[in-house]
Amino acid sequence: MTVKTTHAGYIGGGFLDYGSAGTYVEINNVDGGVGGVCSITTRYANGGTWTRRCKVNVNGVDQPGEMLFQPISPAGQWNNWANSNTLQIDCEPGTSNTIRIIGLTSGPNLDMAMIESSAYTVMNP
Repeated sequence: MTVKTTHAGYIGGGFLDYGSAGTYVEINNVDGGVGGVCSITTRYANGGTWTRRCKVNVNGVDQPGEMLFQPISPAGQWNNWANSNTLQIDCEPGTSNTIRIIGLTSGPNLDMAMIESSAYTVMNP
């Protein structure tokens, strides 16, 4: 996975370009608030013609469900950005949570992860 700036419309200093299946983004020190259910949504680009899929792992535990990154029209355009589906995940209380978004296929271009707990919203570009 590499940080790139080759497609317009990203927020911050660049976006992450996933490689093949098995590559991942790791977000450390995520504040889970009081603990329990948190939600995660990402901002992404997918100029391909097929849905890219990722699983989410929190503190070493795979979470149920998948993050789905649908193609964004028109195909071949990687500078169009959208939000992924929101996935419910289990977080521990406090700031000791580590979240991995792991490609089950080659992943999308990932611009930002939005993680909401019962007390906080964390944005990691």
